[in-house]
Amino acid sequence: PNAPIPQSLGAVITDVVTSRGVFFVVAFLVNYLTGNLRRTREELDQAQKELELKKGLALAGEISAHLAHEIRNPLAAISGSVQVLRNELSLNGEQKDLMDIIVDESDRISHSIEQFLNLASPGKQTFMAVDLSKALMESITLLQRSGELNGMYTLEGNFEKAEIYCYGNVNQFKQIFWNLISGNSS
Repeated sequence: PNAPIPQSLGAVITDVVTSRGVFFVVAFLVNYLTGNLRRTREELDQAQKELELKKGLALAGEISAHLAHEIRNPLAAISGSVQVLRNELSLNGEQKDLMDIIVDESDRISHSIEQFLNLASPGKQTFMAVDLSKALMESITLLQRSGELNGMYTLEGNFEKAEIYCYGNVNQFKQIFWNLISGNSS
C-alpha cells in the first residue's frame, strides 16, 4: 500500500513550473509590500519630525507672545507718564517735541508689537476704507519727528491734497509707508 504513484513527466514539469511561479509571485508580493512598508515608515518618520518642529515653533510663538506683552505693558506706562508730564509741566517747544517723539515712537513700537502678535496668533483683521494720503502724512510726520529723515530728504508729490481711499488695515498701510520711506533714507 505504500507504493509510489507513478506520475507522468508532464505532470512533474507542470508541478515544478507552478511551484516556481507561485514562489516568484510570493517573492514579488513580499518585495512590493516591503517597499510600501519602508515608504510608509519614512513618511511616518518625516511626519513625526514635522510635528516636533511645529511643537517647537508653537512653544517659541507662545514665549514670544508673552515677551511681547511684557514689553508692551511697560511701554504703555512710559507713554502714559510722558503724556501726563507733558500736560502738567511748563515745557519749551523743543521739550514738547521730544515728548511727542517719545509718545509717537511708543505708539509705533506698540503697533509693531501688535503686528507681531497678530503674526504669532492671527485673529480677525479689521478692514475698512483707509485714507492713504492721511496714513502717508502721519508716517512722514513720525519719521520727521524721530529724526530718521534728518532733513536730508524731500518728499514731493500730490499726496497731501489727493484723496485716495483703499480698503484695508490702516496700521498695515502705515507700516508699509514707514518701511518704504525709512528704508530709502538709510
